[in-house]
Amino acid sequence: MNAEEQVNYVERRRAKRIQAPAGTTAILKDTLNSIDAVHVLNIGVGGMLICGNSVSEEFDIDSFIDEVIIDVPSTGVSSECRVCLVVNNARVVRSSLDKASQTMCYAISFLHENTYVIEKLEKLVNSIESA
Repeated sequence: MNAEEQVNYVERRRAKRIQAPAGTTAILKDTLNSIDAVHVLNIGVGGMLICGNSVSEEFDIDSFIDEVIIDVPSTGVSSECRVCLVVNNARVVRSSLDKASQTMCYAISFLHENTYVIEKLEKLVNSIESA
């Protein structure tokens, strides 16, 4: 694989999202507020899509999140019962209203560079995908 193919591979891997297992939740913490147990709709190495608990906007576009705590129930593939990941530094990149549930949904981009967290996210995505 040449250098250009390697860059394209890394970008595709980072952008890839898969449907999160039922019951996957996240807690978003920033200096202004905290949202408990929002629902994670999809997840990938580079970010996730969540639905909040309200019809009103809870986060502004381009606002930063200091900490994301992701709780994933057992995927049934690995011996782990649950997976809990902490991602430092994320950003809200867009929001939209989910008409079915009448709640706001947010696309969250992870801004982390922690190799351990990236490896755990890759392992999680691969285990969910193969389930």
